[in-house]
Amino acid sequence: SFQTAETSDFRKVFEKLYGVSLERFFHDWTERNGHPQLKIKTTYQADEGFVKVEVEQTQKEEAFHFPLTIELTNTDDSGQPTKITPFLKEKKQTFLIPVKQRPELVRIDPDFTLLAEIDEEKSRSWWAAQLMRAPSVPERLRAVEHFGKSHETADQALLIECLEKDDFYAVRAEIAKVLGKKKNEECRKALLVGTQQSDPRVRRACVAALSHFESDALVETKLKEKHNQGDPSYYVEAEIVDALAKITKTPDWELLTSSLKKDSHRDVIRTKALDGLARCSDVEALNTITEWTKHGHSRTARMAAMNALASSLKRHQFPKAKQTACVKLLSEYLDEPGPRIRRAAIQALAEIPQFAKDEKGQIATMAEHDADGRVRVAAEAAVKKFEQTQSSSSQVQKLQTELQQLKDQYKKIEEKLKQLETKKQ
Repeated sequence: SFQTAETSDFRKVFEKLYGVSLERFFHDWTERNGHPQLKIKTTYQADEGFVKVEVEQTQKEEAFHFPLTIELTNTDDSGQPTKITPFLKEKKQTFLIPVKQRPELVRIDPDFTLLAEIDEEKSRSWWAAQLMRAPSVPERLRAVEHFGKSHETADQALLIECLEKDDFYAVRAEIAKVLGKKKNEECRKALLVGTQQSDPRVRRACVAALSHFESDALVETKLKEKHNQGDPSYYVEAEIVDALAKITKTPDWELLTSSLKKDSHRDVIRTKALDGLARCSDVEALNTITEWTKHGHSRTARMAAMNALASSLKRHQFPKAKQTACVKLLSEYLDEPGPRIRRAAIQALAEIPQFAKDEKGQIATMAEHDADGRVRVAAEAAVKKFEQTQSSSSQVQKLQTELQQLKDQYKKIEEKLKQLETKKQ
């Protein structure tokens, strides 16, 4: 005891305890790179009375050795699931499972004990059953992901139904995210209804999904109505502010500035309002953001304002004097006593390296000597961004120079050709 030990010593202890060799297990899971990538195809062979499961390990490396649990439900009148746990050793293996009737559910690794990427291929009815009735949340989320890739109307309708009926909020929230990306009328209708659900986490997800419906007058009207009514959850209100800023061509100045006056948990409403102001192209919005970076406001709000200030400078063209003043203000915060403010200032400057070249030296010094480890990490990342930007700009400049040289050469060749033609005449 109290001596240096290696992984092999750890393995030997377990081998002694269990009486089996664990060399292959430790090779797969502690010594080699990667993890199993499985492509699994399941089909029901009604004439033969079995379910066929084809398993392929698609990773480039050799096959992993591990047990894979496959569970089929309602395969006979007993109501008990049929479960097998074959031990995989090859890149391709096929298993035939005898059944008396078509299974209701096909569950691959139902307890999620395997560290692997699983790509399943099976009939739509099995996927639908998994979405509607699978006992575990991860299985239902996997089904949501599957149907989210589909463009079929029936699959979309199934997701909309589960947005209303699933027992667990996270499944409904994930469905909302998927429906938001589809951006059609039926999804819009379902998401607007979803903003009235009892769970605030689902309401928030539905509002966030509606932010994909840019320039949609109905969504804008409904969200403004909901904003005026208010919501019991600060986070839902914050998401409404954010969504309205994203979907409107010109963010509502009055709505955003009034939101700055609202206190909330961790200043979530103010944070979203400041993000929204960063989408405004006028100097007045920039001035408002600038004021919120200063002392007299909460630390969270100041940090959000610094981020919004950098975002605004990236998005819009302002007078050079204004850009310089904003960068100077952010650089002053590098000397703040609070490490979180220093880190926020570093991250903001790193987002606008084209304007903050002169601050690179101070940030590099902070990467070496700042008392706070998180500030040093942020400074190191910022220095890398500065260097990448500098490298990119120098490469662009080099290409521009080479292009100009080619143009000059082409012009000279044209002139020589004209001279030759003149001599011939």
